[in-house]
Amino acid sequence: MQNKDKPRFPALLKSLGIWMALALLAGQALAYPKEADPHTQFLGGPYELLVKRGMQGAEMVYPVKVPNESAPGKLDTVFPVMGTSTKIRLEQFLPELVWEQYTEKSREGGSVARLKAVGPNLDQEIWLCAEETDKQSISSAIGGMAIKKVQANADADKIAAQLTAPDAVGFLSVWPKDSEFPTVFVVSGSSEVRSEESSYHFKVLEYMPHYSVDTETKAIVNASQEPKNPAIRVKFTDGDTPVEQWVFSRFKSHPHKANNIPLRVEFTDVDLGTQPGNYMILVSPQGQPQILFTRDGIKKAEEIKLGNPYPLAKEGYSFEIDEIFSDVVLKQRWKNNRNQLLNPALIASVDRDGSKEQVVLELNNPQHLRTASETIVLLLRRKVETAEHLE
Repeated sequence: MQNKDKPRFPALLKSLGIWMALALLAGQALAYPKEADPHTQFLGGPYELLVKRGMQGAEMVYPVKVPNESAPGKLDTVFPVMGTSTKIRLEQFLPELVWEQYTEKSREGGSVARLKAVGPNLDQEIWLCAEETDKQSISSAIGGMAIKKVQANADADKIAAQLTAPDAVGFLSVWPKDSEFPTVFVVSGSSEVRSEESSYHFKVLEYMPHYSVDTETKAIVNASQEPKNPAIRVKFTDGDTPVEQWVFSRFKSHPHKANNIPLRVEFTDVDLGTQPGNYMILVSPQGQPQILFTRDGIKKAEEIKLGNPYPLAKEGYSFEIDEIFSDVVLKQRWKNNRNQLLNPALIASVDRDGSKEQVVLELNNPQHLRTASETIVLLLRRKVETAEHLE
């Protein structure tokens, strides 16, 4: 939330900058024929490929000829990278490159959910992957969605029901020695976890949604109430030897200190915040997938209904879960979306000593090819326009 007392000069300068940029663009547009398409003015060719060897290496510039900028087309142009055995072959031109997600069966895979968010000016496909930290959640001003995995031997229905407790913040998975599967405990308030198989037990001493360290005092502090770096401080006791340790949701072990707990433990945060419009999907081989959310100030858990609309925080916006996949990995591939110049790109192959690698060159987006001895930078850009071209 913005501070109302904050001076408005940055905002005014930003607005002024936008108007100046628009005026500059308008002045540039006057140099083109009136009948020219605006997309062509700023995205169209002629193009060129910039090739640079390392930070200090010489630049090589090659002209790129595209038969038709309004349609995908085949190319067959080879550029040698001088001083190396590397060759770049341009294979296809795409007027509107888009990336699409898809799943592929894998023994090392996990659970993936495909969602669809809709509302005024919104129709977005969303993919969430329980196995990859950077793909577990998505958040915005209208709400957030996340997916978390419950271990195979745990009762997902029971875990979800316990997580509706007002002070529940997540669950702790504990692997006893020589055990393949963990015991899963819901963490809430001053939780105390006792093992029925051994003498150990855990006591949760503290929870921080945003664990941080003060740069001056070096004290551990909670930087905010947002779950940006969730962690719990637990005390492990086995006989007469207690050990305290911070356990993080986003790290398998303490990122800065050696793990002193003699057992493997994992903390999974399930923090929905205080505002409505945030949802958490729980998946497990045991039981049906569950969804957690807050409504009228109360946490709720229910079995997921595919295709059921779930309202987000902003009126008129919602999402539905199209499908949940098991034992898959999430991948992405390129395609041409339509025959309109909106995001031009080249599909190229790089041949290095007989080893070929496909490269997607989006306009003004440099690609770095790393070898054992150097880095080669490739950049597709519009050719520097001469006065004759603008007339």
